[in-house]
Amino acid sequence: MEPGRKKGLLAAGAAGISVVITALTLTVFGPAAQGWLLTARYTARYSFALFFGAFVGPKWSRGDAPAIERAGILAFASAHGVHLAVLTTYRIVDGSVPAVSGLVVGGLGYALLALLVMLALRGPVPNGMRSGVLHYLFGVFALTYALKISSTDQHAAGIAGVVACGAALVLRHMGARVQSLNERARA
Repeated sequence: MEPGRKKGLLAAGAAGISVVITALTLTVFGPAAQGWLLTARYTARYSFALFFGAFVGPKWSRGDAPAIERAGILAFASAHGVHLAVLTTYRIVDGSVPAVSGLVVGGLGYALLALLVMLALRGPVPNGMRSGVLHYLFGVFALTYALKISSTDQHAAGIAGVVACGAALVLRHMGARVQSLNERARA
């Protein structure tokens, strides 16, 4: 199977799993605001797991790291697109308006992710741009989880998310160091 087709199937599969999470959660909790809120939480956590893989995995890969990273980015973006639709639906059903700061930080994240996807679909993404966008998205996730720590019903998820973000950052930079040492040894 050609690489482009594999990436497409991976992205479609990631979005499909998000849709299944949505359907199951709404089946159990109903289509009222609470059901959509829980669906938004669960699709966000699934998307974060995919992001973790895209952020850390290529640094530890022995294969074609840029291709693996592009596939991970496309899978994360497709799943997170479903999350955005779910979150938007929750806001509509609940009648709530997000904070302007959340719209700006999150909106910039989605715009950067869309740019990254468009570039990834065309081929290799310049390293500085890819790294910058991934680190910005990492910061958005870390901030989001850190803000949940003070919430009574999201406290544990906030702590787990902050710990996972810390682990992702350490693992990414350790992997980059190992890659650098391996490249020097081969030279």
